Amino acid sequence: MMVNEQTRRLRIAIVDDEPAVRTGLRRLCRALGVEATAYETGSLFLEVLRDGAPLDCVLLDMHMPEMSGLEVQRRMAEFTDRVAVIAITADDSPETSVRWLARGALACLRKPIGVDELMTLFASVIEWQTRSRVA
Repeated sequence: MMVNEQTRRLRIAIVDDEPAVRTGLRRLCRALGVEATAYETGSLFLEVLRDGAPLDCVLLDMHMPEMSGLEVQRRMAEFTDRVAVIAITADDSPETSVRWLARGALACLRKPIGVDELMTLFASVIEWQTRSRVA
């Protein structure tokens, strides 16, 4: 598993109401040498983001009890466009992916997420950041 220095510098947020998913994704990130912070609700995540948390990407669950991932994404767009959104969901319908991507998500991944998927995702985030800085 080859991880470059740019990937190691990424700061990732994980927003999911399921403790096992948060723990598993944090462990995967840690194994790749990537800093990841987990949040159990969208409102907690938004509060930290509004307070200026330096983040590059959020792995955002679609279905959460308090606030859906799409609502979190909508609220994020009101004050930042610097954090890449990666939707994570157990729902594999094409409509789900289309909805997320139409709202600006970089990708929509089906749970469970593997190491190879995560490495590809991080490379996409770095590429997205590069394009965003040039634009």
